[in-house]
Amino acid sequence: MRTVLTLRSVSKWYALTAGRGRVWRAFVGKSRPTDNGGLWALRDLDLTMRQGEAVGIVGHNGAGKTTLLKLISRVTRPTSGTIEVAGRVSSLIELGAGFHPELTGRENVMLNGTILGMSRTEVIDQYQSIVDFAEIKQFMDVPVKRYSSGMYARLGFSVAVHTRPDILLVDEVLSVGDANFGMRCIERMRRLRESGTTILLVSHNLSSVQTLCDRALWINHGQVAASGTPRDVISDYLAGVRGADAGADTDGDLQSPGSQDVGVVHLVSVKLKDTSGLAVRSIQTGDPLVVACTFDFNRSVPDARFWFYLVDPTGNAVLTADMRMDGVGMSGRKGRVHLECVLDTVPLNPRCYSLMGGMFDASGMNWVLELSSLGVLEVEPDHDRRQEGDVSMMYRAAPVHVPHEWDWRYITEHDVEPLESREPSH
Repeated sequence: MRTVLTLRSVSKWYALTAGRGRVWRAFVGKSRPTDNGGLWALRDLDLTMRQGEAVGIVGHNGAGKTTLLKLISRVTRPTSGTIEVAGRVSSLIELGAGFHPELTGRENVMLNGTILGMSRTEVIDQYQSIVDFAEIKQFMDVPVKRYSSGMYARLGFSVAVHTRPDILLVDEVLSVGDANFGMRCIERMRRLRESGTTILLVSHNLSSVQTLCDRALWINHGQVAASGTPRDVISDYLAGVRGADAGADTDGDLQSPGSQDVGVVHLVSVKLKDTSGLAVRSIQTGDPLVVACTFDFNRSVPDARFWFYLVDPTGNAVLTADMRMDGVGMSGRKGRVHLECVLDTVPLNPRCYSLMGGMFDASGMNWVLELSSLGVLEVEPDHDRRQEGDVSMMYRAAPVHVPHEWDWRYITEHDVEPLESREPSH
């Protein structure tokens, strides 16, 4: 496959100046301060992408992920380095970018499609398909300033994917859509990738990155911290997040109900295992699973309650285990605690799921370990019971797999009781 995107030693510097002008002086009476310096949003980043490749970008807020997409889409220019792009670029970086609030949805489709490189004839030919995918037909003659964020996302994504882009840039804006729309977006991006479109996806939904992407980058403070397969990069990223959490201040007391507190309990490790105790990263539909966690209690937390859930690629929780609901608590004495939860079966259809978890005190209202991402679980098809087929179709189906059997037989007209001979129903 040909190379469609190349970044060589790309850096972006932003000057940081305090925005204090006449209004500030009117209230405070002080002169405008001088320049406070700046920061490197990206530093010496190299990236090469080939036609039909999908790359996921992960990292904390402010790491430089969106800046990278803006540089590729030419919204802004790099401070140093070179960017070579071959083909049409379509981007969905900011919600409603390219839409005029006073124009209707119909008018914005024409305008935005043209901005993204489509001819007038192409926009007209694709218009009905754009509307059908967005599912907001009844609102196409309403000014988009009256749209909800979800409607913005639907229309913006629909226009972007109908431009037949060579390169598609997608930021976290899809998180505002509902579950069904999110599923359809993932499936559409999968089909675009299979048809040769190169996709660069920025997302905090780690299961989406692992599901859709061939490889991933972890960007940390503007630099590439890890590069490789999505599974390995996500593992490194989560390990880095947990390592940063382990250095948090541990001197704070439990706070009032509903508040979050870090430092009371620290997560040391999370392992997914089979029932024999072997570590696993993937299971088959219906397999058992052991979630093993090790915690450091920095002080006593009587009746501590841990809970976790699995999240599908659209961000919906599909399976949960909660010590609060089960009426189970840990004594939570100061020291190290090992906890295991054995799931008899994980009845989930094949796809990649994020594991989220946290811990409450006895009240069930105070966080002692705030909710965070614990890892990624990949569920694979049960090859012994199922013919190999189009597994991608399952992304449009329900996430839960209920064990079942099929039975059928031929019947003839002699096997069917005549309607007139049946007892009337009451």
